[in-house]
Amino acid sequence: MALFAVGIFAYRGDWPNRLPGRAGLVGAVTALAALPVMLAFGMTTPGSGAALGQILAEGFFATGVILALLVFFRRFVTGQGGLWRFLSANAYAVYVLHALVLVGLGVLLSGWEGTAVAKFVVLAALAVPSTWLLAAFVRALPGAKRVL
Repeated sequence: MALFAVGIFAYRGDWPNRLPGRAGLVGAVTALAALPVMLAFGMTTPGSGAALGQILAEGFFATGVILALLVFFRRFVTGQGGLWRFLSANAYAVYVLHALVLVGLGVLLSGWEGTAVAKFVVLAALAVPSTWLLAAFVRALPGAKRVL
């Protein structure tokens, strides 16, 4: 919820376009520095008092990744071409509908006895295109583009 509010302020203040290019490097370094700390705290015994360290490391990691990706996409993804226009036009609908697709596919795969990594890969491979296709379908319904 907090990042949603920050996103609103960022849009209104045009932060993504005003963000200096070096912020991407700072973000990448921050994320890479926080990653081993986050993993180390994640491997500690639950209830050992490491929860605060884990939360702080995750916050630094997430903030670093967000900064790095903002600068990366601003620099290298121009939004030109049919694929980028399709992804951009349907992004909000994907945000709204992705939970429905993930839960539905998760229920369909619930009886499968596979490793967690295998389940993640299969679920992701099915969910990503399915969510974008569902978003495009829903947006094609009369009046849906005004909302999504």
